[in-house]
Amino acid sequence: MPYNKDEIKIIQLGNIIFWHEEILQLINDERGISRSTEEHYKDIGFKPDFYSFHLAEVNEIRHKILAFTSFINQSNMRIQTKVEILINTISQTAQNLLEITIGEYINDTISRSLDAPEKFNQTSLGLALLDVRNNFINSLY
Repeated sequence: MPYNKDEIKIIQLGNIIFWHEEILQLINDERGISRSTEEHYKDIGFKPDFYSFHLAEVNEIRHKILAFTSFINQSNMRIQTKVEILINTISQTAQNLLEITIGEYINDTISRSLDAPEKFNQTSLGLALLDVRNNFINSLY
């Protein structure tokens, strides 16, 4: 059986933005669905610390992509990322390639922000806000 190779073109790799739950309403609106916050977290598999928007073309069809990222262990830079295509009509192979590409981009972007703390950008702001949130939560206990 011949293998049809998907033509994938990354249009834009987005900024990594500090997590806020209102983004879940945007997902509901884009997909024309109504899901609770808990249902979204169950689908994602974790509560994200960050999200990012990306655009890609697969076989000349443009797709909006969301990536959800969370630190598993912030001290040794272990993160997890889940990629969701808002309206998914692509092959599993293409989706896997997009997940790898976007995951590597997110890892690299976070690493560069941690390695250059004097640089102030969207990612460094998100990392600082994550520290503030974690310190506040830890102060409650």
